Amino acid sequence: MRWKELLATPFQSIAGREGMPNTLKVDVDASRPQARRVKAAPQSRTLSAIVRAAIQTNKAIREFVDAAELSATNASGESCFNADPENREARHTQKIKSFACTFAAAGLLFCGVAEAQSPSVDWSDPTTQILASTYQPIYVANWQNGIDKAIGVQANPLDVSVVADPVVSGRNALRVSISRDESFANVANGTPRAELLLPAPVKFAQGRDYLVRWSTFLPLDFEFDSKQLAIITQIHQSSTAGSPTIALTILGTQYVVSQRGGLNPSAVSGAISICCADVDKGKWVNWALRYVPDETGTHSSLELYKDGRSVYAMQGVPNAYLNDQSAYLKIGLYKSAWLTQPSDVNQITMFFGPVYVSQR
Repeated sequence: MRWKELLATPFQSIAGREGMPNTLKVDVDASRPQARRVKAAPQSRTLSAIVRAAIQTNKAIREFVDAAELSATNASGESCFNADPENREARHTQKIKSFACTFAAAGLLFCGVAEAQSPSVDWSDPTTQILASTYQPIYVANWQNGIDKAIGVQANPLDVSVVADPVVSGRNALRVSISRDESFANVANGTPRAELLLPAPVKFAQGRDYLVRWSTFLPLDFEFDSKQLAIITQIHQSSTAGSPTIALTILGTQYVVSQRGGLNPSAVSGAISICCADVDKGKWVNWALRYVPDETGTHSSLELYKDGRSVYAMQGVPNAYLNDQSAYLKIGLYKSAWLTQPSDVNQITMFFGPVYVSQR
């Protein structure tokens, strides 16, 4: 499929088209001022509008698409940035922006900017604050008075604590830490974890529109595990065993977001890797998740924002387990295969800022 044909094709219709791979990747030199102004387009727009907007910002896109490398996105977490590590480090050091757009099967749209950013201590960026103003708050955990007694703790006693903010004096944060050599016999399912389970009214019913905002902080000495992932935030189904409905994980130096549900929840219905967790060490990262659960996918929607920028958007695929009307939210660390499978790390520590949950 050539670029002229792409321009006339709604992106929802690309999936399943004969001869069309799962993903078109466009990597643009975004160091030019025009390119820096490009933002993620709403997923409701057609591919025609999105590609035209990109072409107007940089003629290089037209040249790239004409000879584009087409490949399938690796849902297991392979980076969408294929540059070798040396060049990748150089880009970060020089703070050169790399703009990437992925148009995937079933209408997946990912637009994001990977860059070396200045240290940030904000817990809510202006973009998601504006979005949050359209929702009704239902729960806040800010750690200023410790851990709410209504919150469920699935951890060894010393693995979860409220401590001074690692960056800003006078503010508290949640510290979670797990070690491979400690016993998890008295922790849920006997698996390595240090997680908090937020209480009611934080329950996700199908057909409602939810907004979850939270922050994560990876210390400067954080070590990345290339052999197995760690779940750091999840929306978990209420009554069925299996992988979580929504999961934000770290695998290697990449964040990976995935969703599942419907008739075949053992299969991922949408996933993508997000660059680059290693650049985020030593600073707060602000996340916002807009979630409309639907087991059929008819009315489903999932949007993830990182520091106010859309990094993942998916509609029209199952994102809730069957008949589940009370999925719940968990934050912390979970490595299910840590004691039985190879790993690069023996200890993990990270921090969480306040958690805000709203609905409309």
